[in-house]
Amino acid sequence: KEGGVALKLAEIELLRPSMLVALQSWDELETLLQPAQAFVSRIVRIPPSPHIRPRSPEQRRSYRAEKFKEYFHNARSMALSDLASPFFVSRSALQPFQLVSLEDDKGFVLALGIVQHHAGAEGITLFTPLGDRKKSQCRILRAGDLALDPSTFQERRIVLE
Repeated sequence: KEGGVALKLAEIELLRPSMLVALQSWDELETLLQPAQAFVSRIVRIPPSPHIRPRSPEQRRSYRAEKFKEYFHNARSMALSDLASPFFVSRSALQPFQLVSLEDDKGFVLALGIVQHHAGAEGITLFTPLGDRKKSQCRILRAGDLALDPSTFQERRIVLE
């Protein structure tokens, strides 16, 4: 099976949901849905809304940049040492402008951040809208595979080592 299909099927097998809802235009999800029937008692197929309009890759990039700009509107610089005591769940060293999530001890995302400065574990500075009330809840800093330009909020993929 193709990598993505195998991964999703493994997730379905692990979670064993009672129902699976699929938004499907034609039969493009059948390579996943057919084998999923072994693990799910009910699969509901719903066509997408007829009101959706296709967007070009550039329109999608522009939309994501606008949403990131809105999200980081009230962000400020924050030293990692200002947080409670986060630990890393990362496969690679942090890179400038890397998008990270700040999470509580259960892995729930409290806020996103952009790496501004990285000089060892003590010298990490983030640009984040994480509020003072949530600082004490932060326990995990999870690195993502996107870098965001903090002036344009355009994204680029980064290779995690």
